[in-house]
Amino acid sequence: MTVDYERYARERPIFWGEIEYPKIFLDAIAGSSGTYVDIGAGDGGQIRSALDQGLLSNFSRVVAVDISAERIARMRPLLPEVEGIVADAQSLPLPDGSVDFAYSSQVIEHVPDDLAMAREIRRILAPGGTAVVGSALRLRGAWYFYRCNGRWVLDPTHVREYESVEQYVAVFRRAGLNVELTAVYPIFYSISDLMLRALTAARVLKADAAGSLYRRHRFLERARAIKAAVPRYRHVFAHVTKPFFESPDAGPPA
Repeated sequence: MTVDYERYARERPIFWGEIEYPKIFLDAIAGSSGTYVDIGAGDGGQIRSALDQGLLSNFSRVVAVDISAERIARMRPLLPEVEGIVADAQSLPLPDGSVDFAYSSQVIEHVPDDLAMAREIRRILAPGGTAVVGSALRLRGAWYFYRCNGRWVLDPTHVREYESVEQYVAVFRRAGLNVELTAVYPIFYSISDLMLRALTAARVLKADAAGSLYRRHRFLERARAIKAAVPRYRHVFAHVTKPFFESPDAGPPA
């Protein structure tokens, strides 16, 4: 399946507002510093929220990576202190060992080769560097209203949906990363998010305007608290690290 990511960006804005980061991320980032990279940063809303919460105060460099040029263009005037890069998560234009902390949520299930993305994370991390990577976990009997390849799926552009924690973490181990911790959380979607996305897809709202609606209208921000659980789907996160020392004889991870 070929995805038009610019069209996807126009139809599915990522809304600005406070994000409740998972505990596994908060624990992993505590005390971290140096260079922070968000892979699949979208319109910049999640980085804005992390900055507002003081989670990135120790980092001297913050980088947002997204495959969509339109999303990065939306982000740049709103986050001038953040370096925006248009790139595929499977081929990041960052030097080896240049990143201290990488974060990615709900991206790896979209890329054609999840192992290639995991290897890229390992490559860009400094020895001992940390990444927290999240995805969708599909339990038996999972259902959502998008249809793709004959299945009901959480998102129509998902290339895959992991069906166990073991299947998910195996990708990172094959890439040569140490899996320190995993966590699974329920998925709750805001009812107002779904409504605004529907209006954007119908072109009643422009994506540029939709993304910042919550910050401009307090009543919408309050309405966003009304959420519904997604049946039989979960968020799965892996806290991984790059080994400090590797055998000089070791080839690339299998």
